[in-house]
Amino acid sequence: MDELELSLLLRKEGYTNIPLLVRRYKTNAIKQNLLHLQKRCLDVSKYPSVIVLTDVVIFPLWNLSGQYTGYQQYRPNADKKKRNHPREGRYYTSLHGDKNEKPIGVWGLESYYYRDDVLFICEGIFDTCRLHNIGLPAVALLSSDHGHYKNWLTSIGRKIYKVEDDHGSNLGPYEAVKVPPHRSDLGECTLEEISQALCDSSFGKYRYKYNIELNEDTVDDITAQLMAELRNNQLVLNMLNGKPLEPEFAKVLYDNFWEMCQSD
Repeated sequence: MDELELSLLLRKEGYTNIPLLVRRYKTNAIKQNLLHLQKRCLDVSKYPSVIVLTDVVIFPLWNLSGQYTGYQQYRPNADKKKRNHPREGRYYTSLHGDKNEKPIGVWGLESYYYRDDVLFICEGIFDTCRLHNIGLPAVALLSSDHGHYKNWLTSIGRKIYKVEDDHGSNLGPYEAVKVPPHRSDLGECTLEEISQALCDSSFGKYRYKYNIELNEDTVDDITAQLMAELRNNQLVLNMLNGKPLEPEFAKVLYDNFWEMCQSD
C-alpha cells in the first residue's frame, strides 16, 4: 500500500491527523523490512547504496567501471510466483545499456577487495551476502545464465568459484561450491554448513596450497583451520561494524592481539 492509498483509507475510516499516522506507518514498515533483511543475514550498514522503503528494498547494480547499470527490487511480502513483475513480483530486475548489447550489472562489488585472488559468483543477493559475512568476495549475477559475463570474469584475473545447489546451475565452467542437498540455496545454510561446503570444494585445497598426500587426518585438520578462520572473519567484521561480540570470542580476539603486540 502506497502513501496515497493509505491516506485515502484513513480518511474514509474517519481518522484525523492523517500525516502523523502515515509517518508512523512508514517508519514501522521500514523497521519491519530491516528486521526481515537481518533475519536473512543481510546487514544494510555494509551496503550504503541499498535503499529500504516501506514495501520494497532496492539493490543498485554496477559494473567494474563504476557505472550504475540497473537495479533489483525485492518485495518481501509479494508473491514469488509473479516473476519479474515491477509492482507485484517479489523480485524485479532492470538493466540498462546500449540498444544492441546486454549490459553487465552485478550486486556485491563492495566485497571485491576482501581478497585479490578469488571471486565467488552466485545467482542471488541473499546467497552472496552470506559469503560477504565471512570475508569472501562474491557477486550476484541475478541470473542463471553466465554467457554475457564470460569475458568480464576472464578479464579480472582471479580464480572463479560458482555456488550451486543440488540441481546444478548455468553459471559457467567454474569449480563449484555445493550447497547441501537439504538446503534450497546458500542463504538458508548455517555458518557451519557454509564453511563445510567451502572446505569440501577445491577452495579448501587452493586456500592452503598443500602439496601433501591427503588422508582423513590432514583433511580434517585443514577443514578445522578453514572453519576457524571463517568464524573469526565474521567476528572481526561484526567488531568493525560496532556489533557486540560474545564474551568468550571477544576474549580470544583480545588475547591474540596482545600476543601479537608482545611478539613485535
